[in-house]
Amino acid sequence: MQGIIALGGKKPQVFPRVLRDLPAIGADSGFDFLLEKGFKVEIVIGDLDSTEKDPQSLGVPYRRFPTDKDESDAQLAFDHAREVLHWSRWQVIGGSGARIDHFLALLGLIPLYSEWEEWWMENDHAFLLSKGKKIACPALPGQRVSIVPLGYHPPRLSATGLRWSIDRLDWTQMCSLSNETMTDNFSVYCEFGHAMVIRSLEVAVEFRI
Repeated sequence: MQGIIALGGKKPQVFPRVLRDLPAIGADSGFDFLLEKGFKVEIVIGDLDSTEKDPQSLGVPYRRFPTDKDESDAQLAFDHAREVLHWSRWQVIGGSGARIDHFLALLGLIPLYSEWEEWWMENDHAFLLSKGKKIACPALPGQRVSIVPLGYHPPRLSATGLRWSIDRLDWTQMCSLSNETMTDNFSVYCEFGHAMVIRSLEVAVEFRI
């Protein structure tokens, strides 16, 4: 099983239509986005302090949590997807915006949830790689691609289709920022560790992955 988890914060204007066919969880105000875009909402999770729509009045299942809690609404949604819905894969929409503390907290969750595979933000689309995973993606020549290590241990990564090789980078000291695609596709393989591959979102980009 796989699905979508929508968070608060800024969302992309462009994303694949096929995502609307997947079951979705709304984390607080992520629920408003799902309703607007026509997703099928399985449940709304969180303290519901920022959503403009009332899931109860709309007949949508919800789990309300106290505002003062240890977990973020995002983590509560991830736990529900894993432990209750038994999703083996999910993609996240939203989560970027003015609150840098929220954004950094989300980054800290990535190594804890290997089921989280893709992240759609306002201007970027990220692939979240862990040991043994590879992505192969269509691209526009010259499209920006950045690769950032995550977690406590430096990853081992290799790539094709990029202007500058990443195969021998020392990930303890650097990232691959503003790399570029050379052809109409590129790939990145993670032999060990965790990494985030970020590509710029453009209307003309093919979304098939």
